[in-house]
Amino acid sequence: MLLAVGIAGAGCAADAAEAVTGDDEVITSRDGYRALPLAHGVYQSVAVVGDVAFVGDNYRTIHLVDLGRVTKTGTLPQRIVNDSLTTSGGKVIACGLRDDSPLDPFGTTPADRSYVLTVIDGATKAVEGEVKLKVERFLRTNPSRGFVNLPKLSCRFDEAAKRMTVTFSQEELGRELVTFPMPALGSSFDFETIPSATRVALDAGTSSDVVIGATTSDAGITYAAGGYGLRRLAPGARRATSLRAERGEHMVDVVIRDGRIYAVDHNGALVIADEDTGRTIERVAIPDALHAIALTPQHVVVMGRQGIFVAKDRW
Repeated sequence: MLLAVGIAGAGCAADAAEAVTGDDEVITSRDGYRALPLAHGVYQSVAVVGDVAFVGDNYRTIHLVDLGRVTKTGTLPQRIVNDSLTTSGGKVIACGLRDDSPLDPFGTTPADRSYVLTVIDGATKAVEGEVKLKVERFLRTNPSRGFVNLPKLSCRFDEAAKRMTVTFSQEELGRELVTFPMPALGSSFDFETIPSATRVALDAGTSSDVVIGATTSDAGITYAAGGYGLRRLAPGARRATSLRAERGEHMVDVVIRDGRIYAVDHNGALVIADEDTGRTIERVAIPDALHAIALTPQHVVVMGRQGIFVAKDRW
């Protein structure tokens, strides 16, 4: 099944009830940040369909937020791994690393980890199915002995290419961007043999395990490299270059639109920069530790640990 896609993003903030309608979405129009109540854990991911934000936390719960009033209206009943959330048309795709081995209080049962892509209907909020990308065999090829860090993985559905993009980053096993058509729901593949996948190795420079989020444009692959800023792998290049390495910035997610980079600084800022040079256009302070960013047709949305921020895209 190949899903039709519309890149979208996240929640919204503000006290106003005034709304703007465009491309079938209604979002409160005043810029700002709004904290959202949460009993346990932190928020970590977000996607938008229409006027509803799907907000994920690290307890595998996806919350629903009405963007007109910027209030939580409920949660999905299923526990769903949601390290990343992305959209495909009217669908939400939740992505996350999950261990499907049985509960074992003695810790003797081998792990059975997969990167799971769960498809949710944006209108009915029903889970339609999932795709499993098995990573356990690959993780066991790690040459390191003893404790091994789990990889960082993130996903985004690429609207232009109509393909899923997944970043994989682990110190010993390397870093790569994997792109592929969305497989049929219910299917399961080894991560290294996803059908019709294209794989590009990503250079993390002097750092070890820092590729967190990535986006692709005509300029190449631009990716968030943690405390090492933003890096760019140009088309045909073998080595990435540093696009942005400002002191104190810790980049964790990035998207590009119309020649502008929109990047999330984990330390509390939305950074808008020139796509070609990385030069700062504007830096918007947000009072939260930030995790993710996405774009709606008219807005820029940022996800923090405790709330969401929205700004009309004036850049």
